[in-house]
Amino acid sequence: MGSKNSLHESLINQYDHDNLLVYTNVIIRHVTNGNNNEKELKINMGGKVIVTQFDILYKALAEKDEALAEKDEDLAEKDEALAEKDAEIARLTKLLEEKMI
Repeated sequence: MGSKNSLHESLINQYDHDNLLVYTNVIIRHVTNGNNNEKELKINMGGKVIVTQFDILYKALAEKDEALAEKDEDLAEKDEALAEKDAEIARLTKLLEEKMI
């Protein structure tokens, strides 16, 4: 999958990104308890927040929700136009009936 950065993919904001990095480093420090692996773990795990499969699915869902919202707006506009045409048809039908009488 590669390691994309969540911040650059606009999946999280700068504040959350920075907090996650700090928390990751705190956890690494706690787990390694100052042993020789701490520095390497911080370099490999504490340096960036990667894009996870959840991030990818979340972004895809958000994009689909946005597309659905746009389609809903389009449908609402079409319904409004149809209602206007129905009103015009009713007006013309009434006019025609009055002329036939």
